[in-house]
Parts: sequence; structure tokens; C-alpha cells
Amino acid sequence: MNMLKRWQEGLIKEFKLFFLWCLIFSIFRLIFILIFRDNSIGLWDMVLAMFYGLRISLKTVGLICLVGGVFATLPQVFLSFWPGDTIRKAWHGLCLCHFLWLFIVRIPYYRVFNATFDMMIVNGLYDDKTALWQTLIQQYQLLPRLGCWLAGSIVLLFLGKLGYNRYIAGTSIPEYPFLRNLGHSVGALVFVTVWFIFCRWGGAFTYESGINWENCAKFQSNLLNEAVLDDGQAMYRVYCMYKLSQQITKAQFTPEEMENKIKLLGKDSSSRSITAAFAQRAPGTQSPQPQQIVVIVGESFGLWPFEERFATLNLVNQSKSLAKSPKGCRVGALLPHGSGTISSLNGFISGLPNTGIYENYNANMLKSAQPTATAEIMWELGYTTHFWYGGFSRWQNIKNIALAQGFRRFHCADEFQYTGGTAWGCPDKVLFEHIEKYIGSHPAEKMFHLVLTSSNHPPYTIDLERENFPKDKVKNALQQIKEIPKDDETLNELGHIWYTDKVMGDFINTTEQLLPHSLFVITGDHSERFTFAQPQPPATRSTVPCIFYGETVGPDFIRSKFGEHLDILPTIVNAVAPQGFTYPSFGRDLKTVRDYSANHALIITDKGVRQQKDIPKELQEKIHARRDIGAWCITKGDKF
Repeated sequence: MNMLKRWQEGLIKEFKLFFLWCLIFSIFRLIFILIFRDNSIGLWDMVLAMFYGLRISLKTVGLICLVGGVFATLPQVFLSFWPGDTIRKAWHGLCLCHFLWLFIVRIPYYRVFNATFDMMIVNGLYDDKTALWQTLIQQYQLLPRLGCWLAGSIVLLFLGKLGYNRYIAGTSIPEYPFLRNLGHSVGALVFVTVWFIFCRWGGAFTYESGINWENCAKFQSNLLNEAVLDDGQAMYRVYCMYKLSQQITKAQFTPEEMENKIKLLGKDSSSRSITAAFAQRAPGTQSPQPQQIVVIVGESFGLWPFEERFATLNLVNQSKSLAKSPKGCRVGALLPHGSGTISSLNGFISGLPNTGIYENYNANMLKSAQPTATAEIMWELGYTTHFWYGGFSRWQNIKNIALAQGFRRFHCADEFQYTGGTAWGCPDKVLFEHIEKYIGSHPAEKMFHLVLTSSNHPPYTIDLERENFPKDKVKNALQQIKEIPKDDETLNELGHIWYTDKVMGDFINTTEQLLPHSLFVITGDHSERFTFAQPQPPATRSTVPCIFYGETVGPDFIRSKFGEHLDILPTIVNAVAPQGFTYPSFGRDLKTVRDYSANHALIITDKGVRQQKDIPKELQEKIHARRDIGAWCITKGDKF
């Protein structure tokens, strides 16, 4: 009799805590929406987001209470002396502190990445821990946030203990006759089973009708879509996406399936070689080869400042001037190879599609260069290949992967003498001064340079006043632009975009005077880091510029209106290589008009930029096939 009574009392305690947790997550969700809400978000959409969020939080809350039930309620059913209340208070107190910290972190994370935790979490695990730690302290107020979390945890634990002792620990049911008590217990067991299924599927009894992280994006507003996810479900999303990427890296398909994938892309698979299947032949050129080829990948250098609605800010005047000159041209929009620096850079280095593999840590990639590797192809064309980075060689194993994939020289902030800078590296001006000096000291040597800048990155410490940033003019122009916040932090960030553009332009102008017969390319690694005041379309948030400039370039140098990072190398090769030069590439010359281009998540056509999940299945299969072939190259080699 006492066992049945303890069973029912324990269940009542768990259900009280269950509904309390639902309230806690709802409060967190509402605060999050109110912090970032703008006038484009209506009240009814907010109500729906709260409702959908409550449903998906049933999963998180159910798991929290399940652990409490297994380790507190069930043992106490059979052991009257079991300290169920103590264990329950300790577990739920721990969870309360954990989710309070995640909520505190969620706010700056969303400001930076426009997401409530995503794969950038995984990227951070591989990043430079010292630089990351310093950035968190300097730019994102880690120590004050830790203090707020500690104070908040103490207050909530105190209130939670009082509330538990008053409203939950004293739970008791009347004594009933045995059969009636048994009936209540069996009914409770049936209800718990049904309730578990209901919570497991996000407020439904089937996956299709429930709310899950895969199908919770039901609004045009990115804020509301992210608000639906509580922090537990957001972290679960990271886990699922990471596991999915790991499945891709295994390349678990047969040679026959590989052959079908190659045929699906319209390539010849008869040689049983990926290199042969993706071989391209240069058309040849009458112009002499450029003495210097410089590809500049600007940190967080997005396309959005080039849009007409932001023209009055005058952030990228140097790049615009180069693109509009008789020796320049600009692609309409380029999809970056990844949403983070290293994922984009891996594509520039290896020439392979984004497969989700961290090539910079992959053993096979560190042993030998891929046939598609940029440096290998440029070396065959007679260029000494140089990799320049404004940061440090230890970041993301960058030196080792660059050298392993064919770059003959690696230069970074480790070897520069400079003042200023951050934990991520030296000022971009210092980087370009060293490149300029090196080129000037080797005037007769043909060189290819891949340059990665670092200044346009938190904690944004460039002395903009010293660089003559027109702060007041930009601040005045901002008053007429509703899409961008007006605070000093944003103004400082805009100044760093201006600075990046200025030093790139100054370098190109100086180098051109020194060696007129040079070819320059300007692009960005990604564009997601800037925080807008209003939700923006994928074309604004995610695309990057692509500018070609040099004696052999003109307004008609490019025919395609859009492309992807992998298209830059074949465009360069076809512009400088002799007729008949053969090389493998997953990209396409930007002189070639195409129906679409795609990266890891987006697709771009004449109609704009869309998520790949919104396109026909046949097209998705082609995009996935290319990734699978890239994964095969990394894990199993060229032959199939």
C-alpha cells in the first residue's frame, strides 16, 4: 500500500516540476523575442512562436523530468528511506543553473551568428583557444556575464528551494483502499506512457504532426524561427548536424554508386578517376601571364555593403572603384564555401566541395595534396605559391594544411614585427605591407598569393581615428538606413569594414604601380557575422563579392551573374594558362553562364538565393552527389 502511495506522490511531484519547467522555458523564450523584436513581427506571430516553442520544449522538459523520475521517484517507490527529494532538488537545481547559462550565452551568440547555437559551436572546438578566450572576454563581456550567471543562479536556487519545500516536497495523497489505490496507480502508469509519447514527438503522437528542430522554421522571421527552439533543442540541433556531417565524411558508398553520382553530374566516369572526370581544358590566351596573381580573402567581407541601399555609407569605395575601372569587373554575387572562415578557406586550399569534413585536421589531407588543390595547379603553371595570413600559424592548423596542399611558402603574423593587433593577429595594414615588401624584393619571380585578412573580426580594435575613418559622415548616413543599428558598437564594426576595404585597395594600387602586369581578385570568406536591425534575405546575409582587376581584365571579363568560391580558380587558370593546359576542378569558369551555383546550404539562380531544402529533389541530388564525390576524394583518394 505504501509503495503505491509513494508512486503516486512521486508522479505528482514530477508533474508539478514538469509544468514549472514549461513556464521557465516560456519566460526565456518571451524575453529573447522581446530583446530582438522589431516592428515587422506581429503579435499573432509571437503567440504562435510561443505555442510552437512550448510544444518543442515538451521534449526538453520531458527529458529533465525523466532523469529526476528514474533516480528519485522510482527508487523511492521501493525504498522508503531513499532521499528522493534531495536528489530531485539537486538535479533540477543543476539543470536550472545550466539553462540559465545557456540563455545568457544565447543573447550575444544570436547577435553575432543570427542563430540560437549552430555548427559554429563545433567550429569553435577546433579554434585557437587562447584567441577565442580573449575575444570572449574583450568583445562579449564574458566575465560580467559569468557574474550575472552566478548571481542569477544563487537567486534562482534560493527561490527554487523555498518553492520546492512549500509547494512540491509536501505533496501527499489520501489513504485509499488497496484496490482503489492500485487502480489509480495503473491509470497513472498508462497516462505517463501516453504523456511520454506526446512529449517525445513535440506535442503530438507522430513525428509528422509534431514540432521538431527540423520542421520548426514556420515563420518568415528568422528571430521567431530561432525563438521556437529552447536552448536544449538548439544544442540537440548542433549534435544532429554534426553527426550528419560525420556520416558524410565516411563516404560509405560503393564504386558503382560513385560512378552513378559522376554520371548524374554529366561527367565521364569511364576512366574510374575523379581527376579525369572533372578535368577541364584551358582555352588559351594571347596575353602574357601576369607576373603576380593575388587572391585576397577578406575576413567577414560580405556583399551587402555593395548594395545600393547602403551606398551612402561609403564603406567599400576602394573595391567599387576597382570593379568599375576599365581594368576591373565584378560578379553579381558569390556564394561562400562555408559559413565560417576555416570552412571557406578549406575550399580555397583544396579545391574540393564543402563536405562537412574538417580537412585542416584530416590525416589524409595532411599527407599529400589533392589534384584539385589551388597551389598545385598554380605551381604547374610556373608560379611560386605563397599563403599569407594576418593571424597565427597555430590557428586551425592552417600552416600545416596549406603546406600539405601545395603552398611552397607560408607567411603569418608569427614572423611580423608590429604593434597593435589582437589575439587573432596583426592589423591588415601590416599584413599588406609585408606582402608588398616581399613582392618588391622578388620582381622577376612569378608568384601566386592567397591572402587571408583578420582585422574585420571581434574584438574590433583597429584605431579607426588614426586611420581617418569618416565616423561622423557614416553616423549621419546611418540615420536614413533603418536596416542597420545606430549604436556605437555597430558604428565601430562598420569602421572595420571600411578599414578592410581601404587597406586592400591601397595595397592593390601600390602593387600595380610596382608591377603593372598583375592580376588581383577580391572576395570574402563569409558574411554571416554582421548583425542587422531587421531580418534580411539570404542574399544580403550570406553572399560575398568577387572582383577581378588587372591589365587583362575588363568589363566583359565575366559573363556569369553569380557563382561560388570554387569558380575563382578555373576563372584564373583559363585566363592565364596556355591552350590545352588540363587541370581538375569542381568549379566552373565565371565566363561560363550557368543555371545555378550552390554551396553547403544555399543555391543561387537568376531568381535569387534560396535554401537548398526549398528546391526540387532532382537538383538536391546533384548537389549532394558533388559533396559525396568530394568526401570520397578526401577519405579514399582519386580512384573508384
